[in-house]
Amino acid sequence: MKTPRPPLFLERSTYRRRRMMDAARILPVVGFVLILLPVLWTHSGGFGTAGEAVYLFGLWGLLIVAAALLSAPLRGALRRDAQGNAPDARPETRTRPVDGTGVGTGGGAERDGP
Repeated sequence: MKTPRPPLFLERSTYRRRRMMDAARILPVVGFVLILLPVLWTHSGGFGTAGEAVYLFGLWGLLIVAAALLSAPLRGALRRDAQGNAPDARPETRTRPVDGTGVGTGGGAERDGP
């Protein structure tokens, strides 16, 4: 019989960032479902076309605000990760063919002379 493994410990900031990423991934799905709700409403509910339009524009605004609130912490966390894990900056090297045609370097823009 195998011994039970200890629970996996995740750093609090990593755990929160992953949950924020999960929320950002699910937001379009939730928005899609909420946008389709007026299709399920019956016209006897009293909302009418004007009420449905107000609902859709209000929902649209709330989705924009939710996306902005989710993106701000994620952007900061990803920026910190990129700065902390960046490899040594090395100058970009480009190779040119011996004949100077520029083939293989992305076009003839780097050609020497006419």
